[in-house]
Amino acid sequence: MRKGNQYYYLRIQPVESEGMTTSVKALYDHEPTAEDETNLAARWLHICQMARKGDVAEYYKTTHAFEVNGTDQWFAKDVRDGLLLSLPQEQAAGRVNTTLYIGGVGYVMPITQAIAMLNEITLYAVDCKLAAEAHKTAIDALTTEDEVNAYDITAGYPAKLTYTLS
Repeated sequence: MRKGNQYYYLRIQPVESEGMTTSVKALYDHEPTAEDETNLAARWLHICQMARKGDVAEYYKTTHAFEVNGTDQWFAKDVRDGLLLSLPQEQAAGRVNTTLYIGGVGYVMPITQAIAMLNEITLYAVDCKLAAEAHKTAIDALTTEDEVNAYDITAGYPAKLTYTLS
């Protein structure tokens, strides 16, 4: 704090994470009160929560995978939706099998198997999204920096789907 020009600073101890130093400070035109300190601490907690929710978003991206014959693959939502719309049309035309291209490889399979697989992948994607959103909500409810930093953002996700196709 500096009294010479009647300006005062409050600063939360800087924290270093992944090579970056982050801190919160505030400039006051009065001697900081306990309420000012509480408000600054709340701002710091909010910053910690936002950073941890960013970690959740990054981890969530890693869940976008299912395994086919030992390699990770993914169908974006628009691809899944398009296939789920076209496969019943193939069935209606009397087809029994379809070719599903995954990672540049065409797999011939019964249409019913392809639909079941795509439905399972879609539900997996939904469950991963719900887990990520639940983590963000839980982080918002935490009340200390230590709780935020200790929060396990990897818990509660479904197991990765695994397929063996030929």
